[in-house]
Amino acid sequence: MIRTIFIAALIFASLFAQSNFPMTHLSSYLFLPVSAEDEASGGVFLIPQTNPAALSFLNGIDISAGYRYRWGDASDDFLTVAGRFGKYGIFASAGISSVSDIEGREYATSEPEYLFDANRANILLGGAYDFGKNIWVGLAYRHIHEQIEFNTMDANTFSGGITARWRNFYGGISATDYGSNDSFIEFLYPVPTTYRAQVKYSWQFLTAGATFIKPDMLNSYGAIALEISPIDWLNATASYTIMHDSRTFAGGMAFYWKDFSLKYSLSFYGDVGMNHFISLGYRIPLALSETGETEQRDE
Repeated sequence: MIRTIFIAALIFASLFAQSNFPMTHLSSYLFLPVSAEDEASGGVFLIPQTNPAALSFLNGIDISAGYRYRWGDASDDFLTVAGRFGKYGIFASAGISSVSDIEGREYATSEPEYLFDANRANILLGGAYDFGKNIWVGLAYRHIHEQIEFNTMDANTFSGGITARWRNFYGGISATDYGSNDSFIEFLYPVPTTYRAQVKYSWQFLTAGATFIKPDMLNSYGAIALEISPIDWLNATASYTIMHDSRTFAGGMAFYWKDFSLKYSLSFYGDVGMNHFISLGYRIPLALSETGETEQRDE
C-alpha cells in the first residue's frame, strides 16, 4: 500500500508542466525552509509546516523558536507550537521575514534614489487525525501579509497531507498553500502551490530519506538526506539538493539536554550566499495510555 501511494504521488506531480514564470517576492519567501531541521535536511524529513499530517510523529508538545540569517541581508523569525493528543494533533506556527535598506530607483542611475524595507508575516494553523493502521491525514490554513515599500498584499491558503508508516519506513505526500488569486501592486498571480512526496527509512542510529518537490508552474527538484544519531544527546544531518537553480549542500547538528534542544543548520545557495538557522526548543513529553489517550509523563 505504501509503495502504491508514493508511485501515485510521483506520477501525479510529473504531470505538471515544466514552464517557468517570473518569481514574485511572495513566491520565493514561501519556498524557503521553515526550521533548522528542515534547512539541514533539504526538506526531506516530514514536519507539520510542509505536511500537516506529520503531527503523527510527535510524542508530546513541542515548542520552538528559530532565527535565520540568510544571504547576508535578510532575517526570518519563527515560533511554532505543535502537539499530539491520542488520535489528534494540532499545531500553530508564525513567521516574520524582513529585508532592510533595499535600493529603489525610478531611473537607471548608479546610486539609489531612496531606500525602503520589505516585511512579510504568515500565520499557519493546522490539525491531523489518526485513521488507524498508521495512516494520518492533516489540514492547515495560512494567512499571509506582505508589505513592500507602500504596497501591501494579503492572501489565504490551504494545505493538506497524508503520512503513513510501515515497519521502519515513513512517508508522506502533501499539497501546500493551495490558494486564490491575490493582487499585488499591478500584478495578478496565484499564490504558488507546492506538491511534495517524502520518504525515509530508519535503522538503529541511521536515518536516510529523499524528497521530490514540484512547485506549481516551476521546475521540480529533489533532495537526499542522511541523519546520524550516535548518542542520545546529539544528532547530525547532511543533505544535497538536486536540480535546484541555487540550493546545494546543507547540514546541521542538534543537541539535546533533558527536554530542551538546540539546533543549528548551514545551507549553501551558490552565488546567492549562505543561510544560518538556529532554533531553541522545549518538549513536554506525553505517553500513550492503553486506551490510546495521552497523559503527561511522570518525571
